[in-house]
Amino acid sequence: MKKNHARFSRRRAVVLVAVQLLLLAHILWWLAHGSTISPLEPSEAMSFAKEGVVNAGLVLFVVAIAATLIFGRYFCGWGCHLLLLQDFCRWLLLKIGIRPRPFRSRTLKLVPVAAFVYMFLWPFVVRMRLGQPSPETTIELSTNSFWATFPGPWESTLTLLVAGFVVVYLLGSKAYCNYACPYGAILGAVDNFAIGRIQVSDACQQCGKCTAACSSDVRVHEEVRDFGVVMDPNCMKTMDCIAACPNDALSFGFGKPAALTKQRAKGRQSKIGVPSWPEEILLLAAYAFGFFSTHALYGRFPFLLALGFGIMAAFGALTLKRVLQRKDYTFMGKHLKRKGRLTSVGAVHLILILVGAGLFSHSLWIQSHRWTRDRAFAETNFHRGLWLSGNFSIETIAQESQGAMNIAAAEATWLRSHGLLNDDLNYFVQAWDALFEGDYEGFEEGILAVLDLRPDFGEVQMQYAYFLMNVQRFHDARLQLDAVSPRDPRYVDAQRSAIALQEQLGNSEDAAKRTEALEALGFD
Repeated sequence: MKKNHARFSRRRAVVLVAVQLLLLAHILWWLAHGSTISPLEPSEAMSFAKEGVVNAGLVLFVVAIAATLIFGRYFCGWGCHLLLLQDFCRWLLLKIGIRPRPFRSRTLKLVPVAAFVYMFLWPFVVRMRLGQPSPETTIELSTNSFWATFPGPWESTLTLLVAGFVVVYLLGSKAYCNYACPYGAILGAVDNFAIGRIQVSDACQQCGKCTAACSSDVRVHEEVRDFGVVMDPNCMKTMDCIAACPNDALSFGFGKPAALTKQRAKGRQSKIGVPSWPEEILLLAAYAFGFFSTHALYGRFPFLLALGFGIMAAFGALTLKRVLQRKDYTFMGKHLKRKGRLTSVGAVHLILILVGAGLFSHSLWIQSHRWTRDRAFAETNFHRGLWLSGNFSIETIAQESQGAMNIAAAEATWLRSHGLLNDDLNYFVQAWDALFEGDYEGFEEGILAVLDLRPDFGEVQMQYAYFLMNVQRFHDARLQLDAVSPRDPRYVDAQRSAIALQEQLGNSEDAAKRTEALEALGFD
């Protein structure tokens, strides 16, 4: 039976790798042709919530949700690239003798739900509160700028390391799926109404081998004992339990959804490893601490990475509490504390936790100043817009706007002095502060500092070009507009501005060529 189990696992691995190869082919097609289907990522569905855009990511997400109603959480187990990474990390850890142990928390299960609400529902709530009309629905199934919504290579690599190796090592093979993934939240909720489910026959002898084999950390033998089917929405239908059963008692089939299935036996649910309620509260508080300390930190750390840091902070807080309170404590079979004394391994863990707590605390300190900077800078939007439209003068600045700019600039200066990494927005704020003071050279110096950090920052390139046009440096403005990616739909106004500028300068032939190129890219 071990042989069959291994063969079944390889089959799923082949499917997951094939999915990744299709994604790679997708990227290569875009590089070769300049245009392709918009990213097949559930995160792209946020564009619909914010801007009413129907893209390929939204279509994929809807199809995955609909398929879950029939087959259960197959998409997670057989099509997710992050799950492939977690399985690969688990396999590597097993190869070196480390077996990640599942961690079960009641409060942390709320995090993916909150993340889903924030990503896909909160934009609707904000729009309703502000009394804004719903955006017109548009369909954009193709794109000329594949990477526009993705984080940079360093941030992406760090996300994969944290969500893969670190989280898997600390809390088990599917910990990121269970305690961070916003897509898993909705798919898990829909799974409760799925007709496809792991079922059991009378041949089951409650040996527990199905639970031991389950990489989704589901207590399969208890589920089938109490309900006759696996009810846990964390079940990702990997079929590992089916392959591991020595009596062929488990199978995949169709029947009543979990929401309509009654408990057939009153079994004793295992409480091994489940934190107490005070510990659960500590976990949730530490998770929030880690998340808010790092989300958008230095303008670099993306949402999914911050969720991973939240998991790390929660684990560190719980471990610290238990090491300090208990006379004996072990992790991964290693004694961190024995007979009231800290071991050398425990000392290393304690040092790492305290260093991590220090970094998170410093990050939260930085974040508090960043939030103040951003709120103050947002209050200057109106007058900055006047400048970009050519209607700005020092005399038109309201006292409130000038005061807000002073606060934003002071915070930007503080952040540059105390931050561990550069944040290009600090230079951007200081550039605008110089312009509000009438210092054109200071503005240009600050803008160039931003572009030195992010050469392809289209929004800043556009604003720099408008500044150059306002000061009658038309040639430099045209060069700056030309530097903006023509493929990115967010910056199509830069191309239109370049066309208008060429017409203004009498270069009608060049303006016509630019118009044709813009239309060829699918922009009106």
